[in-house]
Amino acid sequence: MGLIIGTLVFGLAQGGAIALLGAGIVAIHRGSRVVNLAHGAFGMFATYVFATVLGGNAQHPSALSVAVAFALGCACGAGLGLLTDWAVMRRLASRPATVRMTATLGMLYVLLSLAQLLFGAGTRSVPSVFGAGNHRIGLVVLTNDVLGIAVLALLLSVLLGMFYQRTRIGTTIRAVADSRQTAALGGIRVDRVGALSWGIGGATAALAGIVLAPSTGLNSYILTLLVVQALAAALTGRLQHLLPTLVGGVAIGVITAFAREYLDQLTSASPPAWVNVSAIQDGIALLWMIGAVAAWRQSGRARGVRAGMAAAGELLRAPVDGPVRIGLVLMALAAAAIIPLALGASGLYLLSIGVAYAAAILSLVVVTGMSGQFSLAQAGFMGVGAFAAAHLAAIASLPLVVTVPLGGLAAVPIGVLAGLITLRAGGVLTAVVTLGLGAALSSLFFTAGFNGGATGSMALHRGGALSSPLVYCWFEIGVLALLIAFVCALRTRRAGRRMAAVRDSEHAAAALGISPARTRLAAFALSAFIAGVAGVLYSGVDQIASSRTFGPFASIGLLAAGVVGGLGSTAGAVIGGLLQALGPGGLSSLPLINRLGDPGDVGGVLLGILLLVQVSLAPAGLSRPLLRAEAGVARRLRTAVRRTPARGST
Repeated sequence: MGLIIGTLVFGLAQGGAIALLGAGIVAIHRGSRVVNLAHGAFGMFATYVFATVLGGNAQHPSALSVAVAFALGCACGAGLGLLTDWAVMRRLASRPATVRMTATLGMLYVLLSLAQLLFGAGTRSVPSVFGAGNHRIGLVVLTNDVLGIAVLALLLSVLLGMFYQRTRIGTTIRAVADSRQTAALGGIRVDRVGALSWGIGGATAALAGIVLAPSTGLNSYILTLLVVQALAAALTGRLQHLLPTLVGGVAIGVITAFAREYLDQLTSASPPAWVNVSAIQDGIALLWMIGAVAAWRQSGRARGVRAGMAAAGELLRAPVDGPVRIGLVLMALAAAAIIPLALGASGLYLLSIGVAYAAAILSLVVVTGMSGQFSLAQAGFMGVGAFAAAHLAAIASLPLVVTVPLGGLAAVPIGVLAGLITLRAGGVLTAVVTLGLGAALSSLFFTAGFNGGATGSMALHRGGALSSPLVYCWFEIGVLALLIAFVCALRTRRAGRRMAAVRDSEHAAAALGISPARTRLAAFALSAFIAGVAGVLYSGVDQIASSRTFGPFASIGLLAAGVVGGLGSTAGAVIGGLLQALGPGGLSSLPLINRLGDPGDVGGVLLGILLLVQVSLAPAGLSRPLLRAEAGVARRLRTAVRRTPARGST
């Protein structure tokens, strides 16, 4: 009985904090119709401010120092929300929901990298704002943390609910969320209303991070990833209702606590090799998301949201004659074959990484650019392909040339699974569910004993001629060229046209006899295959498949680089891949950057800022000038061909 009560108490504390974080997501969505994927990062950064203000008093802080640090931490969270609204969201008010959500990924990238620059990447201990001590109620012993979090979560949910339902400001917020244009015509200051929603949400995120950090430890990755469980709780309330969000958060915490305790006892003697039961929380969050989306009969408005960025790149592509395209491709391949010869060891390494990243972003071109499905599970697909190839190489002694396509095929069933669990979702909800899938793959399976245990690493030797870095780089370029040729051919085939039709309008596509469900499944399957191939290529560079490189943050980085490059074209995938790989390496050569801190963290901050600027000013990405140049070359060549006979005849 004591074990059951203890587990329940621990689950209530964790669930209450998750509910607090989910309440902040609901608050922002109710006022702006934006799903804030940076919500965990808001709480993480504010909690670092809280711990920094405490400073040397962190072990035995006075009540006054805790109160001051707590107030400054919550103010920091509110400030981050206000800054996001003022600097980003007001400029994207008329853009599709997924474009605005993409901007929150930019904020996540900036805050995560900035936190590592300023505060380091280790784990800190943080004192509880509720102080030490416990209270006995019958057989139950409740700590101050448990009581404080439970009361705080319930009180905040009730107060926010009353605020939205029974105050004039709350009614105004709901009116702006329904229609900014109509609210503005009615004399409502929509910008101020949006800022208020973001400020409330940011303060709530800070509150959740500060009360949860004492039990989880202050770590930038752990607190930022709590957004997955918070999103699962918020989906319980359909991103609108606070009480169901509170119930969902508490239920997730309690179920996770009991499931972990039960599985630990069941598997203590012989832990399963195929799954890491200690990381069951991400699997439960994913299942909760799937159930919430399945129970949520979405309105046409919710399902009608599509990726919103993909079409921009398509509109820029002018018709290019077949001979012209072949000539341009041959020129690009010749340059790709020559460039590695001029590079040193470090340059060749970065180029090899960039080519693998380009292949991974190419998978986003298929699922997002062509099909309009917003996926944040691409790094998970890469990991499936990489570990499958490592197992095939270890068990059957297959060469890397053979394991590359087999790794891609191994990822296809996971891609189909992603398509199945997102069939009832649309737009931003697809991104939320695939983020949960990526987190579950990374924590549950990539770190399982079957894949090397807690380190999650397996050897993937190249062997033969591919053991040469130069030859392997050429091999990667050849594989990427084949994948690009496949995607270019897919655009003009029936399958590609079906994807474009579903991307533009599912209802119109269905009226034409096209099955949106089958098309989406096909897009996810093809995307997973390409990402699986990319995962094998990436792991082949260092000759090791590692779980650290295939987590949710890797998926976010790929999407960020893809948006900057341009997800509407294959050229954008190449630009994004090279930017993702060469950015930190190029920055490390600058003395000023080295003095600032880790070049990777500085590069993360700059990439996040670039993503924010790109989404705001040029959604088509950096590939736009190349597409225009390609069209210009085609026009000049056609003109030259037409004039040549005329000159000869005179």
